[in-house]
Amino acid sequence: MALSQIRLALAAGPNSAWYARAQQAQLFPLIVHVLLLVGVYAGLYCFGFVHHLPTPDRLLSWDAGIYQRVAAAGYDDPTQGKSAFFPLYPYLWRVLHLGPVGMSLFLAGCALLGAAVLARTFRLTGRQTMLLVSAPAMVFTLVPYSEGLFYLWAALLLCGMHRRNLSLTLVALLLCCLTRAAATLFVPAYLFAELLTWNQGGTRKWLSLWGGLLTMAAAMALVMLVLHTQTGDALAFYHVQAQWEHIMRLPVFPLHSTAGIDVLWLDAVALLIAWLSTVACLLLGSWWLVRLLGIVRTAPPALSKAVLFSLGYAAGTGAYLLLYQGGDLANSNRYILATPFAGVLLWQLWQLVPTARWRAVFVGAVGSLAVALALGFPFRFENFLPYEATWYFGLYAAYVLAFLFVVKETSPWYREIATGLYILNLVMLAHLLDLFLEFSWIG
Repeated sequence: MALSQIRLALAAGPNSAWYARAQQAQLFPLIVHVLLLVGVYAGLYCFGFVHHLPTPDRLLSWDAGIYQRVAAAGYDDPTQGKSAFFPLYPYLWRVLHLGPVGMSLFLAGCALLGAAVLARTFRLTGRQTMLLVSAPAMVFTLVPYSEGLFYLWAALLLCGMHRRNLSLTLVALLLCCLTRAAATLFVPAYLFAELLTWNQGGTRKWLSLWGGLLTMAAAMALVMLVLHTQTGDALAFYHVQAQWEHIMRLPVFPLHSTAGIDVLWLDAVALLIAWLSTVACLLLGSWWLVRLLGIVRTAPPALSKAVLFSLGYAAGTGAYLLLYQGGDLANSNRYILATPFAGVLLWQLWQLVPTARWRAVFVGAVGSLAVALALGFPFRFENFLPYEATWYFGLYAAYVLAFLFVVKETSPWYREIATGLYILNLVMLAHLLDLFLEFSWIG
């Protein structure tokens, strides 16, 4: 039975009022996704395609173990790298008194709630919502990392920006910047969004500008106070990053990912989003500047402040990773694809595609080729032979471009394309979770 037929059957049943409320809150596609994800992982486990279940000891892999130690003892030992992680999430873990499994379920619920906020704010279809939450990088919201909590706060932030709700925007900014080291990237993104919507701000534009900047400054001051109180070093976060060799330097080409070939294609997708966002920011910023100088009179496209902020965030994240990791793309998919900012950019693309489908395909193809060349295609890509690299990046480009054709107006096969993408995402999500549970580094 098709998804639409199931909906009609439920709507006609005795619980139709409950169903109507669930549909309005965008809960139906999320419930279906959870059931499918659990079913697919259980099936793959039974047939031996994945090998590990999410037990407490396996969920405490990599950063999750550090978060648990911060939750248990605070920032007591600077040699363990604890200072690299911001306090809101581990302190919330301490308050909730949950184990690794319980915390993973809580964080997955936060991410799904954030997806519901995103879907309702931007009026996503059920099919589009399921594509967003099935993104393979969403694996980080299923384990005891801060991504699940950050996804919820960031979704509320985008909701506040899109609806011009300043109170919600400021509260969400504070929570985001207490959960992760986001202020460094948020400040330029926030300034970019404010300046390009300055003429639309009315009498509250100064309050919005300074309120946002002061909120992020307050969050950073609070984090520095916590670190200074417990470690004696208010800048402990930056010192730990330097110890991990996250220092400014020119990237080395070809680019690579220490997370390995299983994750490289996702890091490449994140890099493509970052580069296209950078181009968009430069074009929109230049347009705004020449109009401000009176050289042209035509205003740049009126985009949602949430879209502008997401462009700035993606561009800033890409620049940071290239300049501070020396050409290593590891964590790119975690910082870009496992956030609602990527979802908002995809939503904006879906709005544009029906009237500019082939231009979007051209830009996506050129961008995919640029990423492939940066990764060493065709002769210096990992240990691939040229024909193997061609096949690899051909599949990569096909995956990227397929997202342009899941809108009804773009293809008569949009349902089949969306279903294929969802199934692929679901299987890769299960595969990455299995890798995480066997203590493999995925970002």
